[in-house]
Amino acid sequence: MTNIADEIRAEMARKKLTAMSLAARAGIKHQTLARKLRGERDFTFREVECVAQALGIPMWMLVAAAETRPRTDVYTIQNASRGDLGSAA
Repeated sequence: MTNIADEIRAEMARKKLTAMSLAARAGIKHQTLARKLRGERDFTFREVECVAQALGIPMWMLVAAAETRPRTDVYTIQNASRGDLGSAA
């Protein structure tokens, strides 16, 4: 998962928004947003801008929070390579 998708999901939870409602607010197809939130596709700059606006936060705050969020996917891969298959938490 990408950090930006993690942060968008966290902000959605804080604001109690569904992916469908966020997609409608941001002007993005629901299926497109769902794929990006699952990490199957990367967000474009414009999509991050639209999503941040739909969430009611400045884009820089969304990006800054994503940059400081720990990357659980890297943690899991590094530990799996050492034989530790426990949780990333």
